[in-house]
Amino acid sequence: MSKSLFIEQLKQLFKNQIYITRNELFDFYRTFDPQLKDSTFTWRIFYAYIK
Repeated sequence: MSKSLFIEQLKQLFKNQIYITRNELFDFYRTFDPQLKDSTFTWRIFYAYIK
């Protein structure tokens, strides 16, 4: 998996939603990395939040 957070793809997929659940976001990232661990996913959320 690249270090990209796939921001543009996220925007496109969820453009009509006000909220995105953690499960929806996790499922999104699992499409790019089926072996994604929950801990790695948590770090991605943290990184996106502080950025």
